[in-house]
Amino acid sequence: MDINLNSTKNWGPFEIKDFVAKLATKSAQENSLSYLNAGRGNPNWVATAPRDAFFLFGQFAVTESKRVLDLPPGVGGMPKAKGIAGRLEDWLKKHNDMPGAEFLQAMVPWAVKKFSFDADKFVHELADSIIGDHYPVPDRMLVHNEQIVHEYLLWAMCGDPRPKGTYKIYAVEGGTAAMCYTFKSLKSNRILNPGDTIALGVPIFTPYLEMAHLEDYDLHFIQIQREAGAKIPVPGRGDQEAP
Repeated sequence: MDINLNSTKNWGPFEIKDFVAKLATKSAQENSLSYLNAGRGNPNWVATAPRDAFFLFGQFAVTESKRVLDLPPGVGGMPKAKGIAGRLEDWLKKHNDMPGAEFLQAMVPWAVKKFSFDADKFVHELADSIIGDHYPVPDRMLVHNEQIVHEYLLWAMCGDPRPKGTYKIYAVEGGTAAMCYTFKSLKSNRILNPGDTIALGVPIFTPYLEMAHLEDYDLHFIQIQREAGAKIPVPGRGDQEAP
């Protein structure tokens, strides 16, 4: 696929992403290769190892539920923490030929050692959450999982040297929900009021572009393009020039 690189200087990140995706698709077809697209919110491929472990662990959690209470026509109890790590270890030995068993046998001891977890409390949190028998109280991210996610974020986003202190992590349903909560919090605390003007870096995903138009917020906005001085079509307001 031939392209004049000079014509790409005004491209936004999504235009570049689309071009690279087309290039990869064409190359895969010409060489009879599988095209793995990790540039989407949901890739066109699946990581099977953690899913094997997830579904196998769910079977263990059900046995823990039945261990506490097992009434017809299929009523179980809430998993108990005491001794659950040992019961998982024994259960995995009996099912070590199942997909996901090896992953779990490595993951649990590694996490316990890495984060100095109490093994029973960690495994109980996993079992209790995968069963879905109640929401955490108070509403918050699960205690052990929060520490794991925090470590991952530092590794993936901060590098070395790491910043001092810790991040406060609030897990939501997805990126759209995060933006909705952020805007609602800003409005509730009178930081953002109807008629205020905000700046949007574009191109950008929905719902950022739509939020300002909603009656609940009624915001004015300017779009900041990648190239300064570019003419930007703003719905209902004509062309505006980016600062």
